[in-house]
Amino acid sequence: MEPIDKCMNWRNKMNELAIEQQRDFKRLQDWLKKTLPNDWDKFDLKSEYDSKINYVENKNIIREKLKHLLKDTLKDQVENAKVEQEKLHEEEKQKAEAEVQEYNKKIVYQANQDIDQYYQPIHRTVDKVCKGYSHLTFIKGRSGTGKSFNIRRVLVENSIDFVEEKLLKHTCIGYCMRIMVKLFG
Repeated sequence: MEPIDKCMNWRNKMNELAIEQQRDFKRLQDWLKKTLPNDWDKFDLKSEYDSKINYVENKNIIREKLKHLLKDTLKDQVENAKVEQEKLHEEEKQKAEAEVQEYNKKIVYQANQDIDQYYQPIHRTVDKVCKGYSHLTFIKGRSGTGKSFNIRRVLVENSIDFVEEKLLKHTCIGYCMRIMVKLFG
């Protein structure tokens, strides 16, 4: 092999090495941006980058130097994620409550004297809660007998905004449905 060919081969290898080093530096820079999204530019990567070692070794050395910053950043990220989760949950809850209120406003109840007379105690009790004479009422009975329907009916007739929460609870006797109504106003 002639000296010119050796020189060209050496020059090509040096160019390949330089390109690989640039690629590694860019990868480290991208990793740093992901790791420290808000503070990546505060770290001087050019001065910390060692071209004599590979990407993984450089990354490990830089990670060690960033440990104190990473802990704070991860804590902030976790805290921000929790806040976002709570905000999303609250928005979904408000949207569901708005849908229920719209649905309740559209309900039209038909009066039937015989049935209304049977449910008169429920109507009176719920009416007292709506008017503020009482803060709590318990209504007990078998499932499917119209308790929830009549409670909703009285609340809608009194133009009360309410949200219904249903809890299915297993007891020794069987299943019972508890309906809690929150009154707003």
